[in-house]
Amino acid sequence: MTYPIIDGKVRTRALEYHIADHCNLRCDHCCSFSPVLKKWLADPAGFERDLRAVRRVVAPEFLKIVGGEPLLHPELERLLVIAKSLDVAPRI
Repeated sequence: MTYPIIDGKVRTRALEYHIADHCNLRCDHCCSFSPVLKKWLADPAGFERDLRAVRRVVAPEFLKIVGGEPLLHPELERLLVIAKSLDVAPRI
């Protein structure tokens, strides 16, 4: 597969950002090693810094917020507001 470069940015279908390592479920097929991993949450300042850096070179169709279980992040709404304000992708 080739990725086109348009306006100096690599066009991709999706960009994933991992915001949590832990989960409150025990799914047999889990690839995130939940609940084995220690609780970890993305820092909103680091999240913003990373998205600012990546948006200069990547133009995804959508941004995926992933993790163990991203809905467990206590600042999920703040992270979504940051992602939307930075216009990293048309869909989150």
